[in-house]
Amino acid sequence: MKEQKKYHQRKLAIIEMIELCDERMKAERNFIEKFRSHSFFCDLSNSEKNMARWFTLKIYLTERYNRQ
Repeated sequence: MKEQKKYHQRKLAIIEMIELCDERMKAERNFIEKFRSHSFFCDLSNSEKNMARWFTLKIYLTERYNRQ
């Protein structure tokens, strides 16, 4: 019973982390769009790298969720 409870807690933790990745990606996307729409001449490569990093993490977590 304890083992099954731990299994479900791990699944829920992974789901929460995936949702966090979605929120962070949405925030980065909004940040990029805000500055692109104002036609500022600033470097947004850091935000784009962050988006890629969050996306990669989300893929990893999704694969891990499906593995267990």
